[in-house]
Amino acid sequence: MSDKLYHYTNKAGADGIKRTGVIRRSGSANGAGGAFGAGVYFTDLDPHYYFRNEILANNYGGIAASFKTNSDYVVIVNRSSLQQGLLTQNNVDDRHIYCYANEVPVRPNQVFDKPTCRYSPVDIYHYTSTAIAETIKRDGRIRPTDNGQGIGKGVLLTELNPYANYRKEILANNYGKDVPKEYANRADNVVVVDRSKLNKAKLNMVQNIGNRN
Repeated sequence: MSDKLYHYTNKAGADGIKRTGVIRRSGSANGAGGAFGAGVYFTDLDPHYYFRNEILANNYGGIAASFKTNSDYVVIVNRSSLQQGLLTQNNVDDRHIYCYANEVPVRPNQVFDKPTCRYSPVDIYHYTSTAIAETIKRDGRIRPTDNGQGIGKGVLLTELNPYANYRKEILANNYGKDVPKEYANRADNVVVVDRSKLNKAKLNMVQNIGNRN
């Protein structure tokens, strides 16, 4: 689970947050709150991995059309910086919503214009070291290997996007919680592969190994 939580807003909201250094609770002025009470609303949907319309649908459900600009900016907050007793998770109808029952102090450098979503339902990723990446570029192919994960010989691919996941998260996904030392540099480079161009009969999806993908 990532430590990051995201508060999406519009330009006026972002400017106000940068000016005051605080994300104020929804309904602070009139005592009314959002659907899950008065508080600062967050989601764990990473702006690199989700489009604006997906974020709006998550945050506002059936009334998303009334808040078209409310995913134009994002404030990134570390979950660990919040008082956990004040943070509630409300995953309704597969929506990822968190409500924090207090104001949240932030710095201006935590407020961003929402970056371009890099997600592709087609692309999957092969992570490797610099030396092996150079060999792949020279040979024009990724050669199958046995990565010691008990899934046989082949080319190890994952859906974890390099724009939305840290090296340590990718290594833990690919090699387990205790990453062997010899694989410590195996997320330094990435080869982007078009899934649609692979022979589906030879693509084996390995799931349910400690929530790894």
